[in-house]
Parts: sequence; C-alpha cells; structure tokens
Amino acid sequence: MRRGLQPAQQRIPTNYAALEADDARINADAQYAMRIAKAYIRALPGGVAALRGKSAVEIGPGINFGTPLVLACNGVGRIVVTDRFLVRFQKAYHTRLYRALHDAVRQEFPHATLRPLEQCIVAESHSCDLMQCVEAPLEQFAERFAGQFDLAFSNAVLEHVYDPIEAVGSLYRIMRFGGIAYHQVDFRDHRDFTRPLEYLLLDEPAFRALLEECHCECGNRIRPHELHDVFRRAGFTDPNFQPNMWAEESYLKDFIPRLHAAKNSPYHNIDESLLRVVSGLYLLTRTAAH
Repeated sequence: MRRGLQPAQQRIPTNYAALEADDARINADAQYAMRIAKAYIRALPGGVAALRGKSAVEIGPGINFGTPLVLACNGVGRIVVTDRFLVRFQKAYHTRLYRALHDAVRQEFPHATLRPLEQCIVAESHSCDLMQCVEAPLEQFAERFAGQFDLAFSNAVLEHVYDPIEAVGSLYRIMRFGGIAYHQVDFRDHRDFTRPLEYLLLDEPAFRALLEECHCECGNRIRPHELHDVFRRAGFTDPNFQPNMWAEESYLKDFIPRLHAAKNSPYHNIDESLLRVVSGLYLLTRTAAH
C-alpha cells in the first residue's frame, strides 16, 4: 500500500526506512488498513463469508501488515504477504499500530477473532500462526507458490513491478482454478500526482534509468489498456476493469501537445482517449488451466 514517492531522489526503498510512530500517523495508518481490508471484503461475492478457510495472498503490503492481519482476523485459513522489499518489524511503530487495529477490528467486526493481531503484539514481530511473510518479487513468486491461492489482493502495487508481463504471469500461476484476484492499480507518475503522466515523455533509456534509481517507486508507466491485455494474455478471461480516477482536463490540454512533440517516447502517438484514466480496479478470475 504505497502513498507516493518521497523524495524524488530517494535511494533506499520506502519499506526499509524508519517509520514515524506519532499519534496522527498511527491513527491514519490504522484507518487506511481497515479501509483497504473492507474494500477487499466488499469485492468478494459473499463478503466476509468468502474469506473463511481460504488461502490468500496480499502482494505488496507496504510499510505494515495491517490489512492482511484484518483479513486473518476475519477467517482466512492462511494468508501470505509478499513484497520485493519486505518491511521489518519496528517495535515503536508496528506494536502501536496493531494495538490500534485490535480496537478497530473489535468494533467493526464483532465476530472476528483478534488472535492474529494479539500474536504480533505479544511477540513484537510479524509472527502469526495464519500469516507467512515472504520477501520476493512477484515475478518470481510462482516458483514457490504455484496453484496455492484462492484469493489474491493488491492495492497500488502492480504499477511498481519491474516486468508486468512476468509479474502477471506469476500471478496467474499462483491462483487455484476458480480463484479470485482484486487489484487496484494507480497509473500515475508517483513523483508528482498532480502531473500524473509526465514520465510518458521520457524515451525508454531515460525511463529505465529513472526506474532503477527509485526502485520502481515512480511507477512502471504501463497504461490501463496495456495491463488489460497483459491479464488477458496471461490467461485471465474477461478481465473486469472499473476506472475510478481520471486526469484533469486542464492538465491533459497542456500535456498532450508536449507528448506529441516527444518523438522518442514510445507513447508519443498514443490515442488521447487512452490517457484519461489514471487509476482503476481489476477483478479477475482464473477459470481454467492455461
């Protein structure tokens, strides 16, 4: 769960940085984790009941494991969290956050078990019976976990994979037949969300240099229609895409002439209609072998 690249020349991955643990940060992050968990649950046919006994994975949980722990409290049989850069437990931050989530889950989900959160709080680590933590890029994840998951979730993550084709192929292979995947994708240039398409101006060598410099935190600049095709070619039949954010018309009016003038950009002649959507939700089902 990523919030934007900060600062632009950051050298270490965000997930490895020291985390602030003031009241405002803890409250905001607890609310955010609950909001994402509830969004995942709402997207499932049957809601909370659809979690029970299922094997699930959250890809790219970010600086805490609040959302997967909320899912664990609500009945998943097993949940794996995986990230290329997996956050380490920081006592001052994570203990306080999980205590705040403990209270929030008790109020929001009165029939949930609190044991997963309690285990992490007591152990002062990300040690929980139901949760496994794996540091690995999604591109390589299927090497260990092929065919193991009923449910897969990610929030603002697939725009950060280095190789979308390999990553989506791996995502397909880890799913069981009938498995459901929920992926919210943010297609904006994360260096400045108010100018969401600026990285499309770059030629490929300049963009690859930027990508390496910031550990792909600027975003891989794949566009929604391209990712839709990647999902389809990987084997997900009829990907369901629901746009939920659009670029401002005033920004597009300024940006499009500059893009057309950037002749070395692979996007310089893209249809203007394909630039408007900058965020959306994919709902996917693995329906057959591929």
